[in-house]
Amino acid sequence: MKLRNGEKKTIMEATTLEQANVLCRAGVDGIQFDKLTVEDLTAAVKQLRNEFPGVVLLAAGGINETNITAYASNKVDGIVKPVCRVPNPLMLELRSVNSIISR
Repeated sequence: MKLRNGEKKTIMEATTLEQANVLCRAGVDGIQFDKLTVEDLTAAVKQLRNEFPGVVLLAAGGINETNITAYASNKVDGIVKPVCRVPNPLMLELRSVNSIISR
């Protein structure tokens, strides 16, 4: 995988520790865990830090202002959270296309 990507980093999403193990053995640079419970994330981080110490570990999905401290305490490298929500992404895209066409 690293030969094909050169210097680019490969971050893959996993929803289970088993998926993360497979991806780490395949040579990914990082795992973005999606919608793991705090408990499952704690176990995953502990095991992966021991077995694959150089892999970047990110937490995403279901994280909000009431639980972000618990997720961050797992020693993940980062929390992935959307900055804003677009109410109608299709309209935004159509406006972008129209502005390009009208140039």
